[in-house]
Amino acid sequence: MKKTAAKKKGATTKMPPKEPLATTTTTPTESHPDAAAHVYEGAKGVWAWGKGVAVFSPFMGIAEAVAGKALEVAGTNMEELDSNIVPQLKNLDSGVLNPAIEKVAEVMLGAAGKAEEIVKPIIVLVLSPFKMLEQQPSNETPEVTN
Repeated sequence: MKKTAAKKKGATTKMPPKEPLATTTTTPTESHPDAAAHVYEGAKGVWAWGKGVAVFSPFMGIAEAVAGKALEVAGTNMEELDSNIVPQLKNLDSGVLNPAIEKVAEVMLGAAGKAEEIVKPIIVLVLSPFKMLEQQPSNETPEVTN
């Protein structure tokens, strides 16, 4: 009876001790631009969209039928061609385009950081006499007094 009375009065119940969370170590995933694959998928998306537009639909259907017939004469079809193109685009991206794009981005970002280091002192020197620059806030925090 006493225990239920204590619970009714708002007594707190002790929580069990927290167990440490399991930590997982994952390697950061690298993102790559994959430009060729994106262009190819975008072109297929535009084609699919164009087939839904009434003005373009007849022309798209005719072009697709002609391409399908030409592939059939060559001994293949669109699905097989698509399954052959996608791995080749991945090879192009991973072997040529991704390293080139990443190197260009690395150089550009490095140059942007250096440009600020070079240009900022010159701008400060030129504009300071004209009081066109705001005063930089100090890094010190003001002392709080009561």
